[in-house]
Amino acid sequence: MKKNKEDELQFVVDHYKTGHKNVDNAWKEFKGMSGITQSGSRKRLLVAASIAFAAVMAVAATMFVVRNFGNGSPKSSPNIERALPDTVSKAKTDTVKTKKGPVLFHFDHTPVNAAIRKVSDYYGVGLTASDTTKMVTGEIEAHNINEAIDMLETTLGIEITKR
Repeated sequence: MKKNKEDELQFVVDHYKTGHKNVDNAWKEFKGMSGITQSGSRKRLLVAASIAFAAVMAVAATMFVVRNFGNGSPKSSPNIERALPDTVSKAKTDTVKTKKGPVLFHFDHTPVNAAIRKVSDYYGVGLTASDTTKMVTGEIEAHNINEAIDMLETTLGIEITKR
């Protein structure tokens, strides 16, 4: 074991160079190997310029979006003319109005005309019946006007049409 320690000591003595084990020199050598340079102010300047450029771009993009899409849609150019039709036609459609949840219509010896008027007023659709001499008693639960019409037609044995 003594022989090993002497060999190690001899190795250190043989390879020792004056000034080579200095801490400052070691740091300089490390910085050179790792790519770290001593010009830190130049790096700081580049980082600051990059951050400033990114901030300017973000502000410019925000201004562009607010200016062009401020109300949610692109602004139209004032020089664009739009042609309007000379006449406007209204199409007659057969729509089914649906309210939330079922509606309960209550009738107690009610004439058919009054029952149809009640359903018609609720859904906003004009209705006519083939036989107006009958009376309605009971409750009708409907999700839409078609269900109400079907129930009245089936119960009374009449035909109801939309106007």
